Order: sequence, then structure tokens, then C-alpha cells
Amino acid sequence: MKPVLIDACRTPFARTGSAFKSLMAYQLGKVAIRGLIDRNFLTESVIEQVIMGNVIRHPQTENVARDSALFAGLPFETVCQTIAMADISAGMALVQAADAIRLGRSKVAIAGGTECISDTPVIFPRKMQKKLLSLQQMEGFTDYIRFAANIRPSDFRPKLLEHKDLSNTLSLDEQADRLADLCQISRAEQDAYAARSHALALAAEQNKWNEQFKEKVCFPPDFEAINKDNGILDDNKTKDFTTLAPICNKIDGTTTTANSTFTADGAAAVLLMEELKALELGYQPKAVLKDSYQISIPTDQHPLLAPVHIITHLLHQNQLSFDDVVIWEIHEAYASQILAIHQCLSDPHITKQITKLPLPTGSLSLDQINHWGGSLAYGHPTAATFARLTTNALHQMTISDAAYAVVVSSSEGGYGLGILLEKWGI
Repeated sequence: MKPVLIDACRTPFARTGSAFKSLMAYQLGKVAIRGLIDRNFLTESVIEQVIMGNVIRHPQTENVARDSALFAGLPFETVCQTIAMADISAGMALVQAADAIRLGRSKVAIAGGTECISDTPVIFPRKMQKKLLSLQQMEGFTDYIRFAANIRPSDFRPKLLEHKDLSNTLSLDEQADRLADLCQISRAEQDAYAARSHALALAAEQNKWNEQFKEKVCFPPDFEAINKDNGILDDNKTKDFTTLAPICNKIDGTTTTANSTFTADGAAAVLLMEELKALELGYQPKAVLKDSYQISIPTDQHPLLAPVHIITHLLHQNQLSFDDVVIWEIHEAYASQILAIHQCLSDPHITKQITKLPLPTGSLSLDQINHWGGSLAYGHPTAATFARLTTNALHQMTISDAAYAVVVSSSEGGYGLGILLEKWGI
């Protein structure tokens, strides 16, 4: 049983608090799923499984994959599952869907991710939560008077749900600073790489390379059709990167809001089928999900370098060289991260020290990474980003003679995941 990729699409990605601030994650997920169905003239009942990543969970949509699927018109019989594994959530959805196909448990599946960080639940401080819970035990008027007398104005101060990795004492921004210092990557190099990401994303937009797989988002009450990513900056704006203050260490730090990705809202989805089923239904596959590799790195060993481990293992497992892979889609959490990954994968001694494996043959040029721009320009809807990377890779494969593509991302908690795509029919 061979899992093949038929198509992929996504919504525009919008900065948190902007175009999608009135929506919920399931609504964005619905647009991506429905887009796949309509683009491929797919009968809803054929889809047996939907697996979607989602990290910022809303209490009303605890299984957002289910709600996204149902509102997209899929029947109640469709099995739906939501995965929360931070930045690799959508990637794990893809891998699980592919594994189910390999095992013969499903023939047609949709996998991806959806995130609306603008809809992050706002909570009361813990002391106020305890006071509100005590209301359940109150019996008489006197109890309510005593409760009211105990309320303070500070109790009503809202507290945003924190996106925090409890397994690491350092924030991701601090880890990025530490990595830049270790690899001696300057602030100027980081800002230049961030500007490159925006320039490539802008070129992809201007050349309409992204339009072929982007679905418009249109919801009441305004019914305004949103069809553009709104985080991409032109040259005039990227020139200002050098003026920004560091996020953490104000004196020696090099990580800024410009050379690190920003939070965003969006969704992306991929249509997978078992190869023979795809041909039976009249679809020509674009690629085979040939292999995957997942890793968990101790938090004191530079988790942001997880892609170095993943890329090295994927190439060795499949007896490939760097030269065999044309398309490289790597999540840009930080400019320093991408530059450090490239630096490590250019040095056989460092690679051997980190991965315990020899450096694959051939070479990886920085120019090969993220041809259409990356997360520094598009933003990072946490659970949807890996599906965006896969969407980019898949569509680049269809318009080029690339035989292989690698999609990879690190994640909070020391995790990392990569997949290897092989052009179908080679």
C-alpha cells in the first residue's frame, strides 16, 4: 500500500489580530478542506479520514478536525482526529494518515492543520478562578454577600493563555540567541536572511505561484474575500530591520521580531490516497510520501538544530545525496536557526559530532532552501505551518523536474519531524 499525495491547498496566512481575528480555527480548517474537495471534484463520502493539527484549543471545538470536516460538508461517518504537537502537528497528521494508508486502514484521507491564534482563550487570574468556582458551593444570600465583598478590581485583569514550553528553562528566543552566539552568526547575517525570505515570498506572490493553491476566506458579517498573505514586506520595510531592538538580551542579543517568525492565523490541508485507489478514481498522484523521521532532542543540546539530525537520517535511510534533492522546505522559526542548520550541514565534522552519522555526499546551498520564502515572511500559525511547507513543496514538484523534496521542522519541547517526498512515477 503506497500513500500518494494528490493535491494540497491552504488559506492565506494573516498576522494574529488582523484579517481573521473574528474567526475560529474550525472555520479556517473548513475552508482548506472544502478547497481540496472542490478543486478535485471529490465526492465527500469517499474521504474516510481527516486528521488535523491544532495547538491553541478552543473549549467549544475540542476536536477541531471533526468540526472542520463537518462544516466542510463531510458525512458524520468520517473518522476525524486532532493532533497537538506544537510546530510539527500538521506533519504528524500527514505521517499518521500515510501510515494508515500503508496499513490498509484507509484509502482516502485529508491531513493538515488549522490555527487561529487570534482566538486564544482569555482567562482570569488563578485566584479569580478559585473564587468563581466557590460559587457552586454557595447556598444563601449571606454567602453571596461574603463573595462580593471578597472581590477585588485586580481579579478582573484578563490573562492571555501563555504559549510556553515547560520542559525548557530557556525561551525559544533565548535559545535562538544562544545558537547564534555558538555558531557566530551576526545580527547583519540574520537580518539579511530575513529580508531574503520576504523578497522570495513577495516574488512568489507577484508571479502568482501561490495563487494556484490558495483558497479565499469569506465569512459573515462582512463577506470580504481575503486572498492574500498579509505578513510579507517589501524592500522599503525590510530596510528597517536593522533599527529593531533585540527581544531578550538588549545589549548582546541578535534575535529580533524581524529575524524571528511572527504568530499568524491560517490553515492548510493535503489530500492523500492509496496509489491504486487514486488511479481507480481517475486521479494522477503528484508525489509519494516515501519516508519520515521524527526526533526528540534533550533541551540542553540545541533543539533548534533538530533539522540537522532529521535531514541527515532521511538521506542516509533512503541512500540519497544532497544533490538528489532539489526542493528543501524548512520551517524558519529564526533566521539564526536556518543559518546554523546550513552551517552544520556544510561541515562533515560538525554533522558527525551532532548526528553520529557521516555527512551525506553532495552539497546543500542556502539558495536551495525555501524557494518561495518561508515562515519569516508568511508567519507561523503553529499547527498549520508544516502543511504549508508541504503544500509549497508539492506544487514546486509539479512545475519542475525535481525528483525529491524534503520538508522539515523543529518544534517546541525538543521535537522535530521531516518527510521525504518522491515524485510519482519516477
